[in-house]
Amino acid sequence: MGDKAEKSTDPIITEIEEASKSPDIPKYYANAFLNAMGIGDISILCKNNNQPILLLNVSYTVAKTLVEKLNELIQALEDKTGNEIMTTDFILDKLVKKEEK
Repeated sequence: MGDKAEKSTDPIITEIEEASKSPDIPKYYANAFLNAMGIGDISILCKNNNQPILLLNVSYTVAKTLVEKLNELIQALEDKTGNEIMTTDFILDKLVKKEEK
């Protein structure tokens, strides 16, 4: 193992790495979101520290595909680490139940 990380041969990772370096592509970090369904698409309001930062509209097909791909990534992380990633709904439920006691 050397000091430098090996370059990925995965074209998806390569494209994401290139995009992350581009000053022309906006970059956002979200730690919360709201979502709603319209007649022809899904709206996702991304938030950072409870402040709206990005409204993303995607077709139903893209939304469903996104869910599947994100689930695959999270499942791979959980399988490799042996840790289950908690959802914000799970955390909120546990915090509310603890405060009620």
